[in-house]
Amino acid sequence: MRSQIVYLRVSARLLQQLDKAAKANYQTRSGFIRQSIALRLNSQRVIDEPTEDEVLKSLGIL
Repeated sequence: MRSQIVYLRVSARLLQQLDKAAKANYQTRSGFIRQSIALRLNSQRVIDEPTEDEVLKSLGIL
């Protein structure tokens, strides 16, 4: 996987919270951010996908 560097500007307070959460999860700051983004994107994908009932209704089965 090819990686790229991303620069973010966050408040000192948010950075402290980030570091605390990363440490509690035995992760680096970058690792925590990477995992958080992946989780957010995956949860959004699940929300956007139709439910089984919606699919069955669209097929005229329900």
